[in-house]
Amino acid sequence: MGQRLGALDLLGINNTQIESARVLTTKMHSFVHLDGVEAEPASPCSDDGSNNDEGVRWQLTPHELLSAPEWRNFGKLTDIEAQEAENLPPESFKVAVSDAEVSDYKRRLRQARLPPALSEEANMTYGYPSAGLSQLRDQMLKFNLTNWAKLMNSYDHYKLTLYGLKIHYIKVSGKPDLQRVPLLLIHGWPGSFYEFYKAIPLLQQKAELHEFSYDLIIPSLPGYGFSEAAYRTGLNPEYAAAIFNKLMNKLGYDKYIPQGGDWGALVTEYIVTFYPERVIGFHTNIFNLPAFDEDLRTLPYTLAATIAPRQLMQGSELALFEAKGLFSGYTSLFKEGGYCHLQATKPDTVGTALTDSPLGLAVYILEKFYTCTDSSNVDKPLQEATESLPFSIDEALNNVLVYWHSNSIQSSVRFYKEALSMFERRPFPRTDVAGALLMTKHEVSFCPRFIAELRIRNLVQYTVLMKGGHFAAFEIPEEFSSDVVRFTHALLN
Repeated sequence: MGQRLGALDLLGINNTQIESARVLTTKMHSFVHLDGVEAEPASPCSDDGSNNDEGVRWQLTPHELLSAPEWRNFGKLTDIEAQEAENLPPESFKVAVSDAEVSDYKRRLRQARLPPALSEEANMTYGYPSAGLSQLRDQMLKFNLTNWAKLMNSYDHYKLTLYGLKIHYIKVSGKPDLQRVPLLLIHGWPGSFYEFYKAIPLLQQKAELHEFSYDLIIPSLPGYGFSEAAYRTGLNPEYAAAIFNKLMNKLGYDKYIPQGGDWGALVTEYIVTFYPERVIGFHTNIFNLPAFDEDLRTLPYTLAATIAPRQLMQGSELALFEAKGLFSGYTSLFKEGGYCHLQATKPDTVGTALTDSPLGLAVYILEKFYTCTDSSNVDKPLQEATESLPFSIDEALNNVLVYWHSNSIQSSVRFYKEALSMFERRPFPRTDVAGALLMTKHEVSFCPRFIAELRIRNLVQYTVLMKGGHFAAFEIPEEFSSDVVRFTHALLN
C-alpha cells in the first residue's frame, strides 16, 4: 500500500479528493439502486441523436438478456434421433484402460524428442523448462494407468444424451435420512471432474454436521473428459448452461445449487441468468468483473476503489486488494494469457499437436497448474516451484490423464473459440438470486465485494482467503468445502 499511496502523492491526489471519491461511490450506489428500482443508463448517441453501435449493446432488451438458447443438435444423430435419445435412462460406465493403450502411451513417451534446454537456471519464464522434461518423462513412464482407472472409478460414472451429445457426469447421493440438497459442481480448463475428488467426502462430512446431505452431480463440460465433443460449431458456455440445467431436470431436481470456477463459474452465471427459478443459490470461486463497455456505471466504482481503497474495504479484502490491485486479472491475461488467445483463435492447430504427445500435453497443462496456483512460480526454479504446489505432480498427472485417455484436449480448447464469439454480443444482467463468492489469494483476478454487488444484488456470502489459487477445490479442498457448506446452511435457514 505504501507504494500505491506514494504514487497518489506524486499525482497530487490528496485526502479531499479521496473523500470525494468515497462520496461519488455512495451517490453512484444510490443511482443504481433507486429505492430498489434499477435505473437505466442514458443511451450514448451520435451527434445527430441516433443510437450508435455501442448504445445498442447497452440497450439490450430483457428478453435478449435473459432468454436461454434454443435446443440444438450438436451430435452426429439426426434431430429426431437426438430428441428421442433424451428420453433414455442414464447409462453407467467404468473407466477402463486397455493393454494396447498402456503400450501406446509408454511408446510415445520413450520416443519423445526432447528440445535443447537453456543454460540458465530453469524456471517458467519461457514456459515449462526444457531442462525438466527428462525427469517428467521418467515420472510419467512410472505412472500406473491401471491404478489411475481404479482411482477414477472411486465414484459412479454415468452418461445421458442431451442436445445430441452423450454428457458424462458423476453422481454421489446423499444420506436418505437427511435433507438432500442437489449441488452441481462445474469444472473449467485445464481441469476436469477430478478436481473435486478430494472435496467430495469433505462436503458430505461437513454438511452432515448441519443435518443435511448433498446429492453431488459433477459433469464434464461438453468436449471435456468423457463428455462427447460437439460435431457442429456453436457449443459455447450458454449452451453448456442449458445442457447442465437439462441434466439436472432429467435427474429429477427442480431446484439446485450450481458451483463453479474458471469456465464453471461462467456457466454457473449463465444458469442463474437463464433459469433463476431453478436456482436455490449459486457459489463461484472467481467472478467476472463487469466490463466498462457493458455498463458505464461500474467505472466510478472502479476509480473509487483504486483511489480510496481504505474507504471501501477492510480486513483480508483490503489486504488482498492492496497485494493484487483491481486490474490484476488483466495484467495476468497479458503476461500469461498467450494460450488463451491461441485457443480462442486457432484451437485445432494447438489441439492437434497436444493430441499426439502425452509429454507435450502434460507440460502444457502442468505449466498452467504452476502459474495459476501462484503466479510467483513463474520466477522460481522448477524444483522450488514444484515443492510449493498445493498438490503432488502425480495428482496433477491424474488430471492430465483424463484428457489423454479421453482424447479430448482439442475439443476442450475449442470452447475458447466458441466463447469468444459469444462475448461479443451478450453482457450479463444483474441478478437477485442468492449468491456466494469465494476469493483466494492467488486467483488470477480479484473482485471487491462492493463491485460484485453491482451484479449480485443478494450477495449472501463473500469470503476472502489468504491462501489458495485458481483451482480452489483441488488446492484447498478443506476451505473450499467449508465455504460451500456454510453458504448452503445459510440458504436452508
